[in-house]
Amino acid sequence: MTVFDYVGALKTSEPLLDVLAKPSTLEDLKTSTFHYPPHLKPSVIQAGLKSAKYFQGKFHASRENYLEATVSVEGLDKSVLIQGHVSLNRAVNEDIVAIEIFPEDKWSAPSNLVLEEEPDVDAASGEASEENEENEKSRQLKDDMEKKMQQKVAKKDKQPTGKVVGIIKRNWRTYCGVLRPKTSKTSTRYVFVPADRKIPLVRVETQQGDLLQGKRIVVAIDEWPRSSKLPIGHYVKRLGEVGDKNAENEVLLLEHDVQHDKFSDAVLACLPTMPWILTDEV
Repeated sequence: MTVFDYVGALKTSEPLLDVLAKPSTLEDLKTSTFHYPPHLKPSVIQAGLKSAKYFQGKFHASRENYLEATVSVEGLDKSVLIQGHVSLNRAVNEDIVAIEIFPEDKWSAPSNLVLEEEPDVDAASGEASEENEENEKSRQLKDDMEKKMQQKVAKKDKQPTGKVVGIIKRNWRTYCGVLRPKTSKTSTRYVFVPADRKIPLVRVETQQGDLLQGKRIVVAIDEWPRSSKLPIGHYVKRLGEVGDKNAENEVLLLEHDVQHDKFSDAVLACLPTMPWILTDEV
């Protein structure tokens, strides 16, 4: 029996299940459609790094265009440009990745497009759905934008361009944001919109979705399998109402990794007793 099974058997399991990562099953993989190429095995990556076939660097997602990123590689004068969801291959901002650099005739230049991620209906639910007009328009728009980014550019504007072939180290953290309203009344799956635009939308499953609408919440990413268009995460905690001063302040502190926990008793014990006044000796 897994921890998930044990908690699920409890009478008051729903809130606890929300904060557990959902287990993947082999059956899910067998029936899945893959949207991304597989990541290379660590042994293959290491051999490629030694032979200079691949390069290691930090992944920097674009704030303006979710289909574009750069990778800073030590020893290279310019960052390596990554364009298109297949080439981005499930990397998340600040991950340490392995990349393959394209031949120079396939190099490109950063686009001036401003694109905000809009998930398909089936991407949000994580389930197969029939083709519909809304999904088709969304996919066609994504294809058109990727083609525009790959149009010919002046040689002087080109920079090294490549693709992510593997993840060396995930640098995931918890993320603040809000839940989008669900598209199905019976579904418990939601799309989480991070406050940081460099972070992709995240698919989460929660029984408390109605209570969390209009709230600032914290979510953790658990995995990003090839079969999912969006990373999969789970609900961690609620911060407060959207627009509430205390909640918005906590979002800023958490997103910028500013420690704001209460001081421990040991630290407080170092302070002088109250009332305290400034003396001449001080």
